[in-house]
Amino acid sequence: NACDCDAGYDGETCSIEINNEPDEPEETATGTGDYEPEETINAGDEASSNCSNHGYWMIDTGNPNGGYCNCSVGYTGSDCSQDARAACNNHGTMDETGCVCDLGYIGSDCSTHHPCHGHGTWHEQANSCFCELGYGGPDCSKDARAICNNRGTWESMGCHCDAGYGGSDCLLITSCSNHGVWIVDTAPFQPSGGFCSCDPGYTGDDCSTPQ
Repeated sequence: NACDCDAGYDGETCSIEINNEPDEPEETATGTGDYEPEETINAGDEASSNCSNHGYWMIDTGNPNGGYCNCSVGYTGSDCSQDARAACNNHGTMDETGCVCDLGYIGSDCSTHHPCHGHGTWHEQANSCFCELGYGGPDCSKDARAICNNRGTWESMGCHCDAGYGGSDCLLITSCSNHGVWIVDTAPFQPSGGFCSCDPGYTGDDCSTPQ
């Protein structure tokens, strides 16, 4: 038969003493005995501190530093401590690839003033750039084909469209979809430079729509 143990004892022979008193709370540095959770660092605060308060720390286990700073707009550098404009002599903005220079400036740090972006010659009397072959735009910073939607080439003051295309940006199909004839019209109210005169049975700006 099992023993019917007195209060405060347990076990087959009632030899195990049970402490029914509540545990004393562990004292902390405050000495009050109240439980105080271990202090945690706010991740955002820590990140801002690591990144000069101008960005957030991004954990990256593949990075030898354990992560990197994702800088706020206007700041750059490994710790986001650099002004993105100042890093480019206030003539451009630093991004992950380097300085992106303002119009009229060139160089890795945007320190060289060049109104034609290094791809043309500035003419004082004309107050404009004369661009090299393959470049266009007011400061010669654009690809001459891209300006004309890859359907023509920018030459001097406008697009010189490939055969079959027209308009100021070469977007119009002057072949008229082989269902009409392109009529040149340079009147002010006809900025495209002309229009399609469609064959019977076809309509639309490029004569591609059957009637």
